[in-house]
Amino acid sequence: MIAALTAGIASLLLPSTWLFAGALLALGIVLIPATPLTVLVMLLTLAPLRSLIETATSLALPLDIGQTLLIFYLLVWLAHHLLQRRPLGIKISPVLAAALFLASLFALGAWTSTSLAAWLREWFKWLLIALFIWQHSRTADEAHWRWFIFALLISASANAIVGLYIFFGGSGADHLLILGRFFRAFGTFGQPNPFGGLMGIALPISLMGGFSQVALLHAHWRTARRLPKASILLLAIFTATALLLFSALIATWSRGAWLGFMLAGAVMLFAIPRRLTHSIAFVSGLAL
Repeated sequence: MIAALTAGIASLLLPSTWLFAGALLALGIVLIPATPLTVLVMLLTLAPLRSLIETATSLALPLDIGQTLLIFYLLVWLAHHLLQRRPLGIKISPVLAAALFLASLFALGAWTSTSLAAWLREWFKWLLIALFIWQHSRTADEAHWRWFIFALLISASANAIVGLYIFFGGSGADHLLILGRFFRAFGTFGQPNPFGGLMGIALPISLMGGFSQVALLHAHWRTARRLPKASILLLAIFTATALLLFSALIATWSRGAWLGFMLAGAVMLFAIPRRLTHSIAFVSGLAL
């Protein structure tokens, strides 16, 4: 009761930015001994709401909500890691090496940038991506990865539903009218292209999640002649999610998002066979 009274008085006297920082600090203190997963779910849920938060609230953050929560998540995870006295090593995986290479390459843009502040804001995203990749490489817990994938797909699915609502007339933006009766979907992003980017990122993950369950079902059927109910349920969920995300991707009418998903699909198909020669033959035949 005292905490609720204190929070009510603070909400009347303090600026919204201070309240947001105080709420994050309190949440961090609670979650550091337990698990940073709650912050990760919150990050994936609130980050796509950046445009709405910037236009509909009085929060004046130095970075956008996604970057702010990502930094907060990394700090909570680091404190949790150190509290459990786990070693912090730097293992350069191929994905981390690629992110660091891109960050180094984009750093050259500072020499020709007309606004160093705008360049630093965009370049900082690549450093955060590299940090995020490194952090996940230090997490070997299978449950952590499952919750991460589920949270990402839930966040993308919620945005996809908003996007389809916009597509079928919930937009009102005449400049996004297509085919004479539909509207380009943009979800909570305010623009179709970044919304299509989210759909193009989440859709391959959903497809591979479904593929993993098909492989498990096939293996169980060959060895025990039975099909686990959990794998059947997960396959149904991944399939329904993939159909929803694919519909929203089409509804964006974003050629860049379509092309990105096609390339991601080609990479996935290339990676599925265990032999390199099979991968090359499969993808080359499909391209032809």
